[in-house]
Amino acid sequence: MSRYNRQRALYRYNIITVQSIPKSCGVMFLKGTTLFPDTQLPLHIFEERYCHMLAKALECSRMFAIAMSPPQETPDNPMPIVGLGMITTCVQQKNGTANLMLTGIQRVRLLNVIHEIPFQSHSIEPVNSINDTVEPEEVVIRELLDICELRIPKAEYQVMEMLKELKVLDQLTNQICAIFIKSANARHELMQTLSLRARADKLKRFLAPPLSSAN
Repeated sequence: MSRYNRQRALYRYNIITVQSIPKSCGVMFLKGTTLFPDTQLPLHIFEERYCHMLAKALECSRMFAIAMSPPQETPDNPMPIVGLGMITTCVQQKNGTANLMLTGIQRVRLLNVIHEIPFQSHSIEPVNSINDTVEPEEVVIRELLDICELRIPKAEYQVMEMLKELKVLDQLTNQICAIFIKSANARHELMQTLSLRARADKLKRFLAPPLSSAN
């Protein structure tokens, strides 16, 4: 199944609601990787620390978070918002490694470190998007879809079909971030952006064609 079809199936099943977010969880640090809510991330677990983290997660909430790098809080740099995911499938190998699918369920803010050995664990708090759009939500959705349609090859029409099924701006922006935004810095910025108005404006800017190609 292609990643676009997996994401489409995810919406149809509506796997997770924010109902049992743990007060703490393990954190996997993956450079350049962001897990947005309502999207999926395949992972191969092989490092010893993350094998321990996976075992603990499977015993408890089946959840852990994905962050780009260990946070360093300063007065000008608050603790980051990261993606909390649930293990929806997991195949463990005889050699101790595992292949799994992690489904993003919620933005959370990392708080204090609980322990660093055998893996890093943080207390966390859920954070929600803020619907502060001035225009009606359906207008903003239409504008984003129009921009996306210009970026997708005709051969991948199923991607647009999946996006057009989404009627909630928060879900749509998360999917657009996961599918179209390749820059790690841009993805990190969009993860931190809770305002839907600001997130939509940033996506329009990131997805806009270069001036040279617009002429």
